[in-house]
Amino acid sequence: NRLAWVRLRVCRLQGKVIMAESGSPIIIEGPRGQIIPNSGEPSESCPITSEDIKLMEAEFECFDEAKGWKRLSQTDVAEVWKKSDGSPIPLIKGMLFLPDVPLTKVLELVLVLERRILWDTRYSVLEDVEKYDDYSTLYWSVKIQGPTTDRDFVVNMFYGINKNGVYYLCGKNGTHPNKPEVPGLVRGETILTGMQLYPDKDDPNSTRVNILLQDDIKGYIPKFISNAFYGKAPVQWRDTLHKYYHDVYKHEKSEK
Repeated sequence: NRLAWVRLRVCRLQGKVIMAESGSPIIIEGPRGQIIPNSGEPSESCPITSEDIKLMEAEFECFDEAKGWKRLSQTDVAEVWKKSDGSPIPLIKGMLFLPDVPLTKVLELVLVLERRILWDTRYSVLEDVEKYDDYSTLYWSVKIQGPTTDRDFVVNMFYGINKNGVYYLCGKNGTHPNKPEVPGLVRGETILTGMQLYPDKDDPNSTRVNILLQDDIKGYIPKFISNAFYGKAPVQWRDTLHKYYHDVYKHEKSEK
């Protein structure tokens, strides 16, 4: 199935969305390449495996309290869930709604890193370190509230689209010789990170985004800060993206 899996490559910041034939994956152009669909499962050399993707999908679908899931908050546009199954590092899930933001625009705002750094205020640095055949190694530095030391991460990320047309990202911890640990930052570890993006079933001009976060941020962090880092991140992410799209992005495009 040509829609089974894809890898995505990013290029022009002020680029455009290329709509292929009906039923084909969306292609986006950015500053350094195109987001081009590529069928096939992750290769043997890819650190993200088919099992990692199946695990991510299973966690997105599960809301069973018996398996440790508990809802932390709920509004009309966001639900946040936390899984506590004995692990000291919680798994956070956000089910987010972006009204009046089309999927094509969300894909550009999320995947074009040169664009994303403009609105995703969690990051002080966000880089695509190296691209391989079917995944990328990313580096980011995350701002931590208050006097606490900022964290940085090296993450291997696979980009895809499943047989139902749902775009997804699946990532876990990585290393790279060009990104050793940095003095003044604490190197965190990403156990699992994932995202699903697809049009709202009732309004194709609105988008649903599901997020999974499981990061070991290492070292000592006051509990109120760690709770904010884990529990509030999905809602803040949604609100910031939605505001940027309507207040900045749409005006930029309309002026051209």
